[in-house]
Order: sequence, then structure tokens, then C-alpha cells
Amino acid sequence: MALSDLSYVTRTLIELLNQSFIVSNAWQATAPTIVPEPPSRLGSNGLGLYLYHVQENAAYKNLPAPGGSRNAIRFNNLALTLYYQLSANSESTQENEAAYVEQTMIGVAMKALHDYPEINDDTRVNGVQVMHALIRGLNNHFKIAFQPVPYTEAVQYWTAGTSPLKLSAYYEVTVVLLEPEDMLSRAGRVLTYGVHTFVEGAPQLINSQNIVTYNAPGILEPRQVKTQPAQVAPNALPDSTITILGSGMRGDRVELLLLGRWTSWNNQLAVTDNTWNVQSQDHVLTADVQETALLLPPDPDATPSTAVQILPGIYGMQVRVTRVRVMPDGQSRNFVHTSNQIPLIITPRIDSIVPPGGVSYFSVQGYRWQHADLDLELIQLYLGPTRLFHPSAEVLALRADPDVPEAGEFVVIDATNLRFHLPNPSNFESGTNIPIRIIINGAESPPRWILIP
Repeated sequence: MALSDLSYVTRTLIELLNQSFIVSNAWQATAPTIVPEPPSRLGSNGLGLYLYHVQENAAYKNLPAPGGSRNAIRFNNLALTLYYQLSANSESTQENEAAYVEQTMIGVAMKALHDYPEINDDTRVNGVQVMHALIRGLNNHFKIAFQPVPYTEAVQYWTAGTSPLKLSAYYEVTVVLLEPEDMLSRAGRVLTYGVHTFVEGAPQLINSQNIVTYNAPGILEPRQVKTQPAQVAPNALPDSTITILGSGMRGDRVELLLLGRWTSWNNQLAVTDNTWNVQSQDHVLTADVQETALLLPPDPDATPSTAVQILPGIYGMQVRVTRVRVMPDGQSRNFVHTSNQIPLIITPRIDSIVPPGGVSYFSVQGYRWQHADLDLELIQLYLGPTRLFHPSAEVLALRADPDVPEAGEFVVIDATNLRFHLPNPSNFESGTNIPIRIIINGAESPPRWILIP
């Protein structure tokens, strides 16, 4: 039930009107010329059936397409509703006769469209099969409905410049199906049924946690604190190991997915690779957070290969479990289940702090201070309660050495190095330990202290 040319619908309707004028008792003269034109282009004595608007039929938009091809929408019919304007024109030279002729023509045409509200292959008028020959036998059928356009709005449907508005009627023709593309594949017949029960269900995540180890000033034994949700610096074992609690995290393949909406890959997920050492049981999953992950390609069958940096910030985290089952035909099928999202906080990592020795600044090595996705405005550095500021690019351009911070400043040298200078005058007493805090995208570095020289 489809066609490839909308003009066949218009030709069918015009044939219906032509035959109706021949058999009409109200029309005694020669049948008028009926054309698919707007009122402004009608002849001296004619009727116009003008297709002025087309709209997709909403009832057919979500039908599933047959076959197994991707982008299957093009293998579905495009369902349309057509809107027509029926107008008449007469240029009779007899006094007041033109308007009467136009009204008679409109009346005959409206009765014909009323008497034949549905057109199919069997519709005949005056013994003539009105369905166009090129779309017969395809199970096409068109429903015609008169549109009750208010007289105050009718002028909006006709744009004829300064000419007076013609007497018109408006009709809706539905449903017209445009032919889809030929299918490239089709699902096979189901000869044997296979029922698979997954007692584990889809994975559900409750929370994440990790242990942060730090050395407080004046205390010999390292201290540990558990953070929930996990606040972890990448590649800093053993503190970079996270534990996820939940259920249904067991399968033939278990993967950890990350979503960073503030990154340049925010519309795609990143999946962990083997270096993350993902280990799962039903209720517990552990992983070692690394500095990179693999971007998931749009094609689900493609192998992830593009590495992306896991920058400091707040991420969404999911677990994807793939379970393999053997079908009745002996082939294996993957059943993929994805969990809910929980937060994961990737913190800046401080590897070392070198105090001033012949220079006026401290040097900090760590991960990660510079990246295309990191705006300098998102990096904050605090010494105790005192915030240090990064100078603007314009200010740095005027300095002899832009890599040397002035009092109360810090500067980013590269991805793993930054420098900061104590405020002047400094409120810090010499020989005291002051906590240093680096915050990036709302994620704060693990506890560290510096000794004021």
C-alpha cells in the first residue's frame, strides 16, 4: 500500500471530479476544466484542486521497520496527510453570471467529494475506475474529509496578491504512503524457541568507596579515611583502587563505563581497558583507576580504540554486564545489561612538592594541571584558608619569565608541573605545616602539607 509520486493522488481526485460533472444533474454545460492549480492560475472557466500543504501522519511514525538493517527508518513507508484547496473561477460576460457559475461548480465538486469519502481500486464514477492506473493493485485507499476552516481564517490559505478572495473549500486526504527503500536484509523465521532466565537481574549500584592514606604532620603512623562516593586520584595505588557495592555485577564480561558531561566527549561513554583490572563478584566490584580510558564508538559492534584522558572532576559511573547464552541453533548471543549511574570523583594527584631552594617558589608535580578540557579558571589552589590566584594570559605575556609566580600566585607550567609563591606579607609562621589543597572541577586533592621555610 504505497506510491512513489504524490501527483497520482491529485490525478485520481481530478478524475473523480471530471466524471462527477458528467453525471451531475446540476451541471448542464460542458464539463469545466479541472486543473491542479491555485485560484490565481485558473483559466476562464475552470475548477482548481490545489495541493497546498503536506504533513506527516503521526499515527504511522513509530511503526517498527521490517528486516535487520540499521537506520531502518528508510525501510518504512512515509505516511502523509495531504491538504487541498478547491476553488472555482468563471469569467462569464453575462451580468452577475460569473459568481453563479463559480458557486454551481463548487457545489457539484463538494457533493462529489462528499459522496465518495474513500477512494480505492473499486471506486467507479460514471462507470470509470477513478484510481490512477499506475497506482492500482497496490492496495492504496484514500480517505477524503472536508475541513471546517472558519471564514475568518480562510483568507490565510490563499495568497493571490491584490485579487479578491475566491470561493474555496478545503479538504484533507489521508493516508498517503510513499514507498520505502527495498530491504537489504530480513530476520529469519523462528523455528525453535529459546527461553533464558537471568536470576541475577540487571546490575544495580548502591555506592562507591575507596581508602585514602595520608601522613599527618607530627604523626609517624599513616592515617586512613574511607570516602563515599569514591574520591580517588588516578594511578596512585593502593589508594586508586575503588570498590563498588551493588548487585548483579557478575557475567561473562564486566565493564566499567564513565560519563564526563563537562568533557569534550560528553555525548559518549568511555570504557575501562585491561589496565583498570576490573574484578567483579555479584555484590562487589573493584577497579584500579587509571589516567586513560577508551571512548566507546557510536557503532556498538566496533572495538573501542580512541584513548581519552580521565581528568580531575566529577563523573557518572555505570557497570555494563554482558552474559552469553547459546541459542537453539547453536550460535551464541550476547545479552547486555547496564546499571544505574552513581558518582565517581577523580581528584588531582600530588606526587611531590619541592620547597624553595635558591628560588622563591614551591614546585608541585602531579596529575593533571593542563588539558584542552581544563580551563585555568577551574583550578583553585589554597594554602590553609588562603587562596592563591593564577595570573591572566595578558599579565603573563608582559613578564620576562612567565613560569615564575609572584607573591600570592600560582602558574601552570605543563600537564604535570605547577609552581606557587607564598603570599607577601605571609601570615604563615616559619617552621609550621600548612595544608595545601588543589581543587579542579570541584574535586579536591588528597590531604598534603607543606613546611613553611
